[in-house]
Amino acid sequence: MFRLISIHQINKGPDNDPSNRPYRCTILADDASAPPPIDGGEVEGMLSGQKILPGSVCITPALDIAIMGNDGKWGEWV
Repeated sequence: MFRLISIHQINKGPDNDPSNRPYRCTILADDASAPPPIDGGEVEGMLSGQKILPGSVCITPALDIAIMGNDGKWGEWV
């Protein structure tokens, strides 16, 4: 399960619909067994379709960390 810790709106997006806005996020994962989420619908506290931007961080209580690179893909858990 993924839970939102913090979220930063980068811009308003193409329209005023919050589901279309891009966000840089800090996300808490239960563990590193699953790949980090690509869509906000996979994260408790976000809407389906919300775009997670490069620079977002996913962290576990065991301090495993994954960071989304500039290519929009998550790096490996470290």
